[in-house]
Amino acid sequence: MRRDFLIALVALAALCGSLVAAGGTIRERDLRLRGYVDPTQTAELPFRVPRLGVNAELMLYDADELGAQFDLMEAAGVHWVRQFVPWDEIETAPGDYRWSVWDAIIGALNGRDLELVAVLMNSPAWAQTSTTDTTPTAPPDDPAVFARFAAAFAARYGQTINYYQIWDEPNLTAAWGSREPRAAEYAALLAAGYDAIHSADADATVIAAALAPTVENTLLNISDVLYLEDLYRLGAAAFMDAAAAKPYGFDLPPDDYTVDADVLNFSRIVLLREIMLKYEHGRAALWASNWGWNSLPADWTGAPSLWGSTSDPVGYTLGALDRADREWAWLGGMILQHWQPDAAPDDPVWGFSLLTPEGDPTPLLSALTNRPPAAAAFNGQYTPANAYARYSGVWTFGELGADIGWINDSQLDFDFVGSSVALLVRQDDYLAFLYPTIDGQPANAAPRDPNGNAFINLKSGSLLPELNLVPVGRDLPFGSHTLHIVADRGWDRWALAGFAVSSGDLAAPYNRQIGVALVTALVSAVSAGIAFARLDWSPLTRRLAGVWRALGGVGQLAISVITSLALMVGMLLTWGDAVPALFRREPIQLGLAIVTAGVIYVQPHVILTVIACLVLFVIVYHRVDLGLLLVIVYAPFFLFPVELWRFAFPMSE
Repeated sequence: MRRDFLIALVALAALCGSLVAAGGTIRERDLRLRGYVDPTQTAELPFRVPRLGVNAELMLYDADELGAQFDLMEAAGVHWVRQFVPWDEIETAPGDYRWSVWDAIIGALNGRDLELVAVLMNSPAWAQTSTTDTTPTAPPDDPAVFARFAAAFAARYGQTINYYQIWDEPNLTAAWGSREPRAAEYAALLAAGYDAIHSADADATVIAAALAPTVENTLLNISDVLYLEDLYRLGAAAFMDAAAAKPYGFDLPPDDYTVDADVLNFSRIVLLREIMLKYEHGRAALWASNWGWNSLPADWTGAPSLWGSTSDPVGYTLGALDRADREWAWLGGMILQHWQPDAAPDDPVWGFSLLTPEGDPTPLLSALTNRPPAAAAFNGQYTPANAYARYSGVWTFGELGADIGWINDSQLDFDFVGSSVALLVRQDDYLAFLYPTIDGQPANAAPRDPNGNAFINLKSGSLLPELNLVPVGRDLPFGSHTLHIVADRGWDRWALAGFAVSSGDLAAPYNRQIGVALVTALVSAVSAGIAFARLDWSPLTRRLAGVWRALGGVGQLAISVITSLALMVGMLLTWGDAVPALFRREPIQLGLAIVTAGVIYVQPHVILTVIACLVLFVIVYHRVDLGLLLVIVYAPFFLFPVELWRFAFPMSE
């Protein structure tokens, strides 16, 4: 009897520890990997573009200075230069365009490995006839007037500029001409500008305005999260090729994984990505149009920073770039704020600058310059025509990807760094094959033919057109690899639509630990059930029944009330978190959790809640009348539910 009881207790402890280990690991995984995507496991991603960019005030420099600034940018690995295009300064009167400043900027930019993101902004006074209090940041009265300017700009510079952004921070009153920001008004402006730009530059990418991060939801400012969802509800996805955010780090480091609408941090951008996925816009990129950490000198006497402050802008910025490269394959350009602002010396925006007011490089610019460039593709999806792919034989390239040549000599090599690679291919009712090798060996994730050659069959299973992400290599030693592909037939089908590369699934270690914990829990549950079934419970039940009878009606009622109050207190203590605090956040060591039955990881109020639930269940099971009485007592409070794990219940339930 004593031996069976001991076995039952040990099995029960192992069961509790295993469940806690599984639950804690799930929570840790969901916390740290929220927003993470393995590019080799989903096709719902945009193609990767160069990441690093800077916001700039190019109109500060003359022609000679522009060349010197562009040299510094290229040396630092900058690809994107985000520049405001002041409509009010270019079109001072209807149809009267003054292009000279922009002709000089575009002339200095031509032939360089830099791309401009042109932010069309600021209405001229003549376009705001409905009010006497004109403000440049206000939208025009008629979006069609803005559309004419956007079309003229794109027609003139479309050979050099491929990326356009329409307005900036329309979710703030200050950026919407001191007017109440309304998503419907901006959506109308975006739609007009989108059609106009594409009519003049068919290959253009139009990015929606970068939304300012704010937790407000007032007549003055609207949360970027709520504003973006309003845009999608209005159907604005049809008028943007990409969305944009401003994930400043504020006072928190880049590895702060909190994703909460009430928290301003670098991870906030994940909330906006989740809205894009909710409205099935996952193939569009989300750009970081302004980001970084403000760092002012210790003897700063100017205005305080609105963006928080850090003493380690170099470490935070490099850490953010590394995190985004590893986790956020859906991200577009990451455009730092700022190169060298056009601002007064006491303006805290200088805390972002990569150049000092005197034009000297800051430590952050030096660190970016010394950051080694990527030598091969990594963590992302790539178009067939990318810098890391080399083609031989006959290939044709277009919007659909790469088409195999009819001479039957089409081959390619693709250099990547990682441990997994996949191909985005168009399959249909036709007979053709791709034969992949990795580092000279048959690709290990593809099937083999009778001769041992790895192959990809381009005939779809449904015999209908399909765009599929097909695994080619997985669980490779992490490092540099070369994928070689020989094509056999398949011309005029545009079979190759892209490449996908991953450094390995970050969720895999968590999932393995969860699997071990669940298996352990199952074994422990079976063992505990068998052990408890063999015990003789009659002496204990008789003793408890005697104690229960001795309490009498008043005592039984008192115990019931006390237990229900304990349950309510335990549940209330979990109230208020987006994820109830069932488990502590530090990483869980599986063995330690099992050995201690999970007690050291479980919050005390959770133990109280579980015990109260069990006791209350036994009481109500034996005295239904007491259960009904408690329901009557708590019924008036049905509008004030308390949380139990992921759900909220009125106490009467």
